[in-house]
Amino acid sequence: MLPRSIRIAFRSVLPDHSPRRRDRRRAFTLVELLVVIAIIGILAGILIPVVGRTRDTARGVQCLVNLRTLATAHAMYRNEFGGRTPPANTRGSEPYHPLSQDHKVWGIQLLRYYYRPGPNHIFAPGPKFIIDKTEICPAAASTHTSVNASEPGRDPDYGMQTHGDSANGDDMQGGNFDSFYQAPSRTPLFWDGWNAAWNSSRRMPPRHGGGNGINVAFLDGHTAYLPGSDQRLYAEWWSNASTKPQPDDSRLGKGDFLLSKERP
Repeated sequence: MLPRSIRIAFRSVLPDHSPRRRDRRRAFTLVELLVVIAIIGILAGILIPVVGRTRDTARGVQCLVNLRTLATAHAMYRNEFGGRTPPANTRGSEPYHPLSQDHKVWGIQLLRYYYRPGPNHIFAPGPKFIIDKTEICPAAASTHTSVNASEPGRDPDYGMQTHGDSANGDDMQGGNFDSFYQAPSRTPLFWDGWNAAWNSSRRMPPRHGGGNGINVAFLDGHTAYLPGSDQRLYAEWWSNASTKPQPDDSRLGKGDFLLSKERP
């Protein structure tokens, strides 16, 4: 028989398989597991909404970047064409618009020439319509307000100011924005839209702020988020700001509310 001191030493290093020790270790493991599960549940409840809001914010920021790109390209277009805006859409026969690659396209698509220059800014050889991410709102799909801009030949996700469209009667240019509008910082130029031309669809999809507002680029080039509570999002003010040199603020909050989650 081993000496008592050696037996004690062995017991100190070998696992204890006694029922009492096994039960105690199982109970501790179960409690620990329940605590971990509870902590994970609490963290999930906190983090999932935060992650969702962060993702929505990122989409909203990218949308504003898209609108700023379009507004900058619009300024470059006006500089080249004597202050005039692109038409709502171009004609599908001669004489073609010089930037249309000899096709009928939305006026907003002519602006690609300035931010993705090259001979094939709308159509690749074939011709094959080029899908451009700048015309796609990253929040459109998640808010179920997409106009399928990611599919060939579909409308962009943004509307464009078209006052004075085809002012010279040949589908080449719109009105002269530089000489007409006197308050460019208050004149809407691009926005979340159901249609690429304001006159074609006077409703706007609320894609941002939790589905409660829209993003807008103004004629001076700045962009902003407008919540549904903004009094400018009513038909009388928006139409006045679109068709007059300066907006009439007595029309704020008057007329039909412009935001709609359903496409007209």
